[in-house]
Amino acid sequence: MQYEEMEVKLWEYIDGATTDDERERIAGLIETDELWKATYCEMLSFHRDIKAAEPLQTSVDFTGNVMKQILVSNNQYSARKNVFSYAIRAICTFFVAVVVLSIIYLARNVSWDSGYDNSGTTGTFKFPDLTWPTWQLPGNAGIIAAFVTVLVALLVIDKLFRRSLVR
Repeated sequence: MQYEEMEVKLWEYIDGATTDDERERIAGLIETDELWKATYCEMLSFHRDIKAAEPLQTSVDFTGNVMKQILVSNNQYSARKNVFSYAIRAICTFFVAVVVLSIIYLARNVSWDSGYDNSGTTGTFKFPDLTWPTWQLPGNAGIIAAFVTVLVALLVIDKLFRRSLVR
C-alpha cells in the first residue's frame, strides 16, 4: 500500500468514516506496523491541535477590502452591460430608421393619381425605379477583405480560448 493510501485510510479512521471491519483492520496495523503507528500518532496530534485551535477571526479591514473588491467587480460588469445595451439600442435605432425612411421614400414617389377612379377600374401600381451608385473597387480589395476577415476570426478565436482558460 502506498503512503498516500495509508494517509487516506488513517484520516478516515480518525474521522470515524470507516466500517467496523476496516476499523479493526486499521487498529491492528497501527499496533503491529511502526510506520502506521508513527503516521497515526502524527496525524492524531495534528487533528487534536486543529480541534483545539480557535477559529481565526478576520479583521474588519480585511472584510471591508473584500467587500470593496466585490463592489468594484460588480460595477465593472454593470458598466460593460450598459455599454453593451447601448450598442444594441444604437444598432436597432439604425435599422428602424432605415426601414422608416424607406417607407417614406416609397410613399413620396408613388403616383397616387393612377389608383382607383370613378369608373370602377384600378390602375396598376409600379414601384419607383431606384438607381444605385456604382463603385469601382481597387484590384486588391478582395485580398484586403480576406485578410481583415481572417484577422477578425483569429481575434475572436483567441478571445474565446482566453475566456475558456479563465474558467
